[in-house]
Amino acid sequence: MLAPRGMRYVSWTRRGFDAVSADPRRVLRRLTRGLAAGDVLLMHDNAPGVLAVLPALLEQLSAQGLKAVSLPSACADELGE
Repeated sequence: MLAPRGMRYVSWTRRGFDAVSADPRRVLRRLTRGLAAGDVLLMHDNAPGVLAVLPALLEQLSAQGLKAVSLPSACADELGE
């Protein structure tokens, strides 16, 4: 039903529960434990403490040789667009 409408189903593989916990260390731990290329991370832009998590998250991604990309960009790469 989605493809004929030009849509794709995408779901997250990791969530930090940032809307539940404002502790940046906990959120970061949830997002990065066993993190691998291709994982889709769910974070809420209005969750308390989310801005405190982002710098450490990006640093850990870089340290693991990974990079953050937008979902549309990741989907385009996957489709060879």
